[in-house]
Amino acid sequence: MAPSQFLKTMIFHKRHIQSILPFLFFFLNLFILNPAFAQEEKKKEEVEIKLPEQRAVISPETFRMIEMIEKKNRELKKKEETLKNKELQLKKLELKLREDLQKINLALARSEEQLGLKDERTRQNIDSLIKVYSSMKPEEAANILEALDEDLAIKIISGMKSQTAGQVLSQLDVKIAKTISERLAGKILKDAKKK
Repeated sequence: MAPSQFLKTMIFHKRHIQSILPFLFFFLNLFILNPAFAQEEKKKEEVEIKLPEQRAVISPETFRMIEMIEKKNRELKKKEETLKNKELQLKKLELKLREDLQKINLALARSEEQLGLKDERTRQNIDSLIKVYSSMKPEEAANILEALDEDLAIKIISGMKSQTAGQVLSQLDVKIAKTISERLAGKILKDAKKK
């Protein structure tokens, strides 16, 4: 290449470069000196076009299985609700039963107290009868004791002094005296068991 040609080429390139230089400074300023603009440009490049998602094709058998599972879930939820309702009802019943049981126990305590008072009165009455029958003649006491209930007669005779009880028993009918004596001794009649 000749020196004159070289100079022409260089001059051409210099003019060319001088015409491109303003554009170079503009782009240099935008991308290097202004990083926000550069990031926006990058973001625009990164944005991808999203196509609508295509649903996978569900086979009829899979669809039936899904329906069956949903049906079972609904049934289970109904059963859970039913069980919760029954559990609440049971708790209410349990509370009511506990309240009723407390009332019953209170009534039993009162009854036992009254029964204890009644037993005490009965005991006092029997003690009075023992004194009365002990003060009677043995024949008279025996006649009345034969007419009384056997249990009451035994209680009266068992409360008497031994000598008085012996005199009254000797005046009783032999069968009645035998029964009362055996019961006083704690024997159980074999005949009563056989019957």
